Amino acid sequence: MADAQTHAGALVFVAAGEFVVGCVHLTDTVRPSAPAALARLRAMGILTLLASGDREASVTPVARAL
Repeated sequence: MADAQTHAGALVFVAAGEFVVGCVHLTDTVRPSAPAALARLRAMGILTLLASGDREASVTPVARAL
């Protein structure tokens, strides 16, 4: 778990009763059409921003891909 804190994504724990029985690591995927869509918006003079409540380690790879 400590290693996961430095990687992109989020950990989701699964419980049964009072016991943790699993853990899932979720990550974001940028749609292939997203960079072109953002480029079109910027060409139209529309300011684009990325706002997120996620950790910086999760948001940075998405921001770089866009």
